[in-house]
Amino acid sequence: MGEMNWSGKEKFVNSEDLPWISILTGKDAGEIRAAGPLTFIRVKNSGHMVPYDQPEHSLEMLNLWIKARIHDGDDDQKRRHPTEDL
Repeated sequence: MGEMNWSGKEKFVNSEDLPWISILTGKDAGEIRAAGPLTFIRVKNSGHMVPYDQPEHSLEMLNLWIKARIHDGDDDQKRRHPTEDL
């Protein structure tokens, strides 16, 4: 993502990867990085077939996206883990 030229590049490159601890499994599910309209999620122990490799984490990722819990942290609230209050 750092090689692409787009309006949010600097913000995305300078944002940190946040750990994603699954609320469904309690396990380290991966990492989330978000800035502006772009969110990148790395799902641990999976390949390109995330629903096959990590079905529980795949479902949780989809629910996070549907419920708009993945955001760039630009609001007035302190930055919180995206899975809080699911």
